Amino acid sequence: MEVNMGTDKKTRICCRLICFRVKEEVANQRRMRLKREAKKKGRIPGAQSLLLADWTIIVTNVPEKWIPSEMLWRIYSIRWQIELLFKQMKSIVQIHRSNTENIQRLKCEIYGKLIMAILINRIHGAINSELWNTQKGN
Repeated sequence: MEVNMGTDKKTRICCRLICFRVKEEVANQRRMRLKREAKKKGRIPGAQSLLLADWTIIVTNVPEKWIPSEMLWRIYSIRWQIELLFKQMKSIVQIHRSNTENIQRLKCEIYGKLIMAILINRIHGAINSELWNTQKGN
C-alpha cells in the first residue's frame, strides 16, 4: 500500500508499506523476546506489540516496478546480514574508534581493522558451517 511519511506537508515522502506474515515459530520467538525485555523493565508488552510480532514490516520509497515486493524480502534479508556485520565490526574490532590524528597512521589502522574484520567473518562463517553440517548429520 502507498503511504506518506513525514509530519510536514512540504517534506512528506510517498512510500510503499509492505507487510509479510512470518512463520508462527518466528512470531513466538519475537513475542518471547518482547515479554523478556518488558519484564526486565518491570512492564508488560502491549497487545499491539504482541500482535505486530506476526509481521515483518518494510517501508521503502523504491517503486514496485523497480523492485517487486517478493524480491524486497530477499534484499531485506541480505541487508540485515550486512547490518549484523557492521555491528560486529564496531563491537569487536572497534572500527569506529582511533587514537591517532596522523592521517597515514589512521589509514593503516583502518585497513588493519578491515582485514581483521574480514578474517573474523570468514573464520566465523567456516565454524558456523562446520557446526551446522555436524549438527545436521546427527
